[in-house]
Amino acid sequence: MQQMYMNEEIRYFEKRVLTEGLCKAYLPMKFIGVEGNEIADIDTAGFKALSCFELRNSIEAVTILEKCVLALIDACGYLVDPKRMEFNIKTVFLSAGKKDVRFAFIPRAMPAENAVCLVRGLVDDMDKNIVRGEATSYLRACASYLPECESLFDLITFLSELKEEINSCGA
Repeated sequence: MQQMYMNEEIRYFEKRVLTEGLCKAYLPMKFIGVEGNEIADIDTAGFKALSCFELRNSIEAVTILEKCVLALIDACGYLVDPKRMEFNIKTVFLSAGKKDVRFAFIPRAMPAENAVCLVRGLVDDMDKNIVRGEATSYLRACASYLPECESLFDLITFLSELKEEINSCGA
């Protein structure tokens, strides 16, 4: 996957983290300078965008969301600020078997207020585009919790409890 950037849209130290694969939350990237701009080649080998999937199973939808939040927490430990990236079903990638989650770093025009706002946008995007059937009620439960959620760690706790509820109900 290729993406065009204006020079300096991605900072030098961000490029180092992204090209060297230091943070496992991001897909590896290579940059090429072209006439005052840069083209990034995002290595999506072995991964598909979340937009390519249709989720009907509640536990699958909540588990993928949980993996996204855990990857965001991991990403916060590096110099690449996740609040500066687009976070939607086209920039979240899943490996074969949906085991691993990675993000394509595509800068946002305006940074998100906080990481929870990023998740709120992803939940809305998933609800409108890829989640079907009984999975929608659990995703909407998550969406209704997000306004009172103060941190990604609170959200992980909520998602774990939601998964327990799904498992106990047999959904």
